[in-house]
Amino acid sequence: MTDRSWGHRPIWRWVGLGLGLLVVGWVGWFLWKSMWGDVGEVCDTNQDCRSRICLVEKGRLIQYCTVRCEYDEECPDDMKCIESPDLSYRKVCVRP
Repeated sequence: MTDRSWGHRPIWRWVGLGLGLLVVGWVGWFLWKSMWGDVGEVCDTNQDCRSRICLVEKGRLIQYCTVRCEYDEECPDDMKCIESPDLSYRKVCVRP
């Protein structure tokens, strides 16, 4: 039987590899999630928004990310909670 230090034991290599993969995965997920738009940011599709709701205001020819809501207090200060203009969702935060 040989006397080895803790650094040579196979289990610590796997633990180190696991922790390294965990950190890389967390950083990758954070970077991927940060690509999504916040409420009020311009979008082209639902996948561009964190809430997965890209509102198209046809009369104003603009598109922006929004979220579902029930009350005005749930929306950013410059938005109101009203019935969805395109009727895809019940109520969403909309720019007045």
